[in-house]
Formats: sequence, C-alpha cells, structure tokens
Amino acid sequence: PSVQGISLTKLTSPTLQTQDERREAEHFWTVLDGNKDGKVTFEEFKAASEKDGAKLSDEMLREKFDDWDLNGDGIIDQSEFWKSVMMQKEGTTPGVLKILWQGVDKDKTGYTTFDNFLYFFENELPIYGGKLDAEGKATMKALFDQADTDHDGKLNFDEFIPFTKAIFGPAN
Repeated sequence: PSVQGISLTKLTSPTLQTQDERREAEHFWTVLDGNKDGKVTFEEFKAASEKDGAKLSDEMLREKFDDWDLNGDGIIDQSEFWKSVMMQKEGTTPGVLKILWQGVDKDKTGYTTFDNFLYFFENELPIYGGKLDAEGKATMKALFDQADTDHDGKLNFDEFIPFTKAIFGPAN
C-alpha cells in the first residue's frame, strides 16, 4: 500500500539512501502512527491504508502488518519499523526471518541456543537440512558465536538477523 503518495514498495526498495528517502520513510511512520504514541496497531495500519485508497483485503493487510511486526506482539514500534525498512533495503524479507525465528524459538523465550538452532537446521529446514559433519558444525558454531554479541551463549532476534544472513545470505 501507499500512504499519501508514499509507496510501501518504493519505501522498502534497496534505494533508501538519500536524505529525501529518509524523510519519506519518517513521514510514512508519522502517517502510520495515527495517534502518535510511537506504536502502530493493526487498526492504525489498516486506517492509513484505507485513507490512501488501498483496496487490500483484511487478510492481505494482516499479512503485511505481521511481516513488519517482528516480535509478533501485535504492535509495530519504531525499532521494528526501521529494522524492516533496512532489512528490505538489503534484500531481506522480514516475514522470512520471522518464520525462521519461530522455528528456532519454539518455546517463545525470545532467544535460541546453538543446540536449538542446530536441531532446527538439521531436522526442519527441507532445503538446507541434513546432518552436518564435524567441520560444518564447527563453522556454524563459529558463526553463532560471532553473532552472539553479548556473549551469553544465546541469540536474541537482533543477533539472529546477521547470523541468518551469514548462513543463508539475504532471505527472500
């Protein structure tokens, strides 16, 4: 959808590099955040889309909203908004990362351990899955440890993003 002439497709294209594009993204945020509380609910997202004349079903709107609601709490905060903008700028689809995250954070603790990720990778990813040999596990562990910026032996979602990019490249 677009809001007051601002296309979500354009906003999230890999060209968000100029000051004008940044201002456009900031304006898009202010339009989405109808009540100016720093959060966008689905209702605000829907209202902004309808105000712009977008003719999307509630199902389509919900899908787009959910892609940007990275932590799945039903609200898009500014942090999620900018992360989603930057992920799409880099050629990564936020929805794909969320699906991967849900696979490795099955217990919804907000983090994953290396063992949980390895299990998911080896057993539940049909394209990449399969048992890794010792060298593959060591490489994966080194990438995991590098992404673990707070050195707690776990990855939260923010740490998970660069980890998945290191393994899979941009997720599309």
